[in-house]
Amino acid sequence: TGQEQTRQLHESFKRLIEDGLNAGDVNTRHDADTLTEMLTGAFYALTFNRAHLEDYPVRIHAQALSNLLADAIRKED
Repeated sequence: TGQEQTRQLHESFKRLIEDGLNAGDVNTRHDADTLTEMLTGAFYALTFNRAHLEDYPVRIHAQALSNLLADAIRKED
């Protein structure tokens, strides 16, 4: 079902964040749940825009969004 797929996607993103936290690669300024929501929301925004905006340059936006997310999540040196 759609609800089950949504739950699975959310859990996958959360595991990714938790793995990064455990490895020391993700900053701890925000908790895992907040970072998971950010990743999930970004994924949904790209998906929605691709589906509903004619000629949406998904690759360009995906690259820009991945840079933004990496900057927000990456642990500072």
